[in-house]
Amino acid sequence: MLLVKWNGEWEIVGERYNDPLSIKVFLDGMGLDMGITIREPRLSGMYTQRWRGVPFLTMMHYYHANYAGGELQIPPDCTDIRWFSYEEALQVIPYENMTTMLKEIKKNPGKIIGAAFERYKDENNMTQFITLENFHVMN
Repeated sequence: MLLVKWNGEWEIVGERYNDPLSIKVFLDGMGLDMGITIREPRLSGMYTQRWRGVPFLTMMHYYHANYAGGELQIPPDCTDIRWFSYEEALQVIPYENMTTMLKEIKKNPGKIIGAAFERYKDENNMTQFITLENFHVMN
């Protein structure tokens, strides 16, 4: 599993999708930003999240793709990039919503998993999540 280090934390690779591109072109571009090419991308999960007090949502999409080639390079705004085993990824990703999504995807191969969350900062300025809609199979 490919993870990037962003703001000091290991995370699943992601990027904002605001350009007028097809999903395939967008995913291929993400791969190129990391120095690799991918093949056979498949949607595995999606969830909405909102920051407490913010009037709009963010839609998060989880894709599985096969590595086709290339040498890893650190993408813009990140400080590191690395391959992890599934078990290692669950240990280093600090966000419960991400690790739970990975577990649900692994538990339901070939299915698309959905959920909804609200994010907020606690009294220690740590990001916390409240589940608004439990994980569920969407297809």
